[in-house]
Amino acid sequence: MPQLHQLLLWLLEEEQKTIRDIRNSQRSVRAMVQCRLKEQEDVRLEACPWTTTGTTQFRKKRERLMFAGEEMRWLEEQEKDVLAPFLMRLNGTTDMSPDQAQTVYQDCLQDFRSRMVQHACLLQERIEEETQALQQEDADHDSLTLQIEVARQRLQMHKNCAPQRYRALEQQLRADPRLGPFLTAT
Repeated sequence: MPQLHQLLLWLLEEEQKTIRDIRNSQRSVRAMVQCRLKEQEDVRLEACPWTTTGTTQFRKKRERLMFAGEEMRWLEEQEKDVLAPFLMRLNGTTDMSPDQAQTVYQDCLQDFRSRMVQHACLLQERIEEETQALQQEDADHDSLTLQIEVARQRLQMHKNCAPQRYRALEQQLRADPRLGPFLTAT
């Protein structure tokens, strides 16, 4: 009798395993069916490059990619060009009058000064925030003190380098062939 009882328990356990396996199989079949339905909805016919229409489609695609690559190269060059944002105001033309050249020159220098002041203000705000955090918190004074000291050093370096960077920009603008001829030596 005990063997019969053990056999019954083993059969019940195997039945439960089989039921679990069947449910798992049903779930995976449902997932596959859903995937196939999505694939059927997104049917795309790839053109054959050996047919007339396929050749035309591939040529257009290649032209789009070439144009996109040229545009990316142009954008990269514009990012490196200091005058690009200011020349864009003149509709991207490099032909300008002496007055326009002087305006672009002054605007570029003014923008640089503004960015330098803005950067200094951000550094000063960081110092003030860290100082307030140091006064309010009791934890980790060493770390906050170090951060304040580093921020102060960065601000001092910024203040020391700003005139040199300004002069370098000024020289770069004067040497630029688009502006240089119109700027008088001062």
